[in-house]
Amino acid sequence: MPKSPSLLDYHQGLEYDKLLPSPPLLLSQGHWRGLVLEHHDAPPWEIPEYCVSHHHIGLMLGPWHGEQWIDGRRHSEMAPTGSLCMIPAGVPFASRWQNRSQAIVLALDPSLLGTVVHEAVGCDRIELNFCWLHDGDPFISQILHLLKSDTESGHPIGPLYGDSLATALIVHLLKQYVTQPPLLPVYTGGIPRYRLIPVLEYIDAHLQHSISLQDLADIAGMSQYYFCRMFRQTMGIAPFQYVRQKRIEKAKKLLEQPHLSILEVGLQCGFISPSHFTRQFHQTVGVTPKAYRNTFLP
Repeated sequence: MPKSPSLLDYHQGLEYDKLLPSPPLLLSQGHWRGLVLEHHDAPPWEIPEYCVSHHHIGLMLGPWHGEQWIDGRRHSEMAPTGSLCMIPAGVPFASRWQNRSQAIVLALDPSLLGTVVHEAVGCDRIELNFCWLHDGDPFISQILHLLKSDTESGHPIGPLYGDSLATALIVHLLKQYVTQPPLLPVYTGGIPRYRLIPVLEYIDAHLQHSISLQDLADIAGMSQYYFCRMFRQTMGIAPFQYVRQKRIEKAKKLLEQPHLSILEVGLQCGFISPSHFTRQFHQTVGVTPKAYRNTFLP
């Protein structure tokens, strides 16, 4: 009986040493729900046949020359920088390449493709296509680079920013790269007030904590995609921008209280470190928290 391929299961923890000569240069595991970003740099190598629990989207940061076996079928590739490779979850896969290779890899839990847009007709029958895009896809590439930058900076806004990027990416995949694109209903007019008010109250009460897009969408009683879409229609900005704005507003009020240190103010407003607080405050207000506080001192 043929040996079954190994399983790389993102739900159980990853054992990169079984597949690659070194761990990723960057790894976001555990920060976003159903989403893991990796930055790899590997010498010429061969990966034995295995299956992955998540869909893989790889952005080549340099040329990639090699071979792949997808479900037993061989593919030879001379992929230029900027190429994209998509490998569906659960499909037997093997790879061998001849040159040093760098890539950003995004792993997506298959369940996300349906749950992010659960109002869509046919979202229970979604299958991602295997493909190489030698000309790339500017939208996907931009999303992967933004997720990488967010990971490198320590996720200063929390999971909400990455969740929003992932939602936009998933909708793009559903429209362009699945076997049977689901029918996405169109809603206009924004979020009804009775749904919006509990969301805004939750944000105000949890500014010092981590806020996820799923939390807000659940409170509103809609999918992440339609929540983002309708929130922007109503408020004029994205949810992560609104949360950042409210944190800065709260910080300005707290900075007027001299008994609170700048560190305490940042933590009470949900900023993960003094440097993140200073950077975000300066970008929004135009001065540092210290300079802003000095304007209120006698």
